[in-house]
Amino acid sequence: MPTILITDHFDNETDCEQLEVRGIEAAEEDQLDLALSLFNQSIALAPERPDGYNNRAQLYRLKDDLESMYTSSYSCLKHPTSCAIRV
Repeated sequence: MPTILITDHFDNETDCEQLEVRGIEAAEEDQLDLALSLFNQSIALAPERPDGYNNRAQLYRLKDDLESMYTSSYSCLKHPTSCAIRV
């Protein structure tokens, strides 16, 4: 699994959103491991944001990893402010 090291300092929601957009783009290009790395970085930077968990859950769905999808979806539900799960 490739690891993308981000050296910039991320300290706000916009930075997390940028990581998630890059992750979505990577997933659309079938670079699923890269997308997972980007979503995990977003979650690590702002674990209170549900969006990263939701994006990661959708990625696991694409990978047909339903157990991980449900786990990430559950994490998303712990932070329901903007979470929408589509299965």
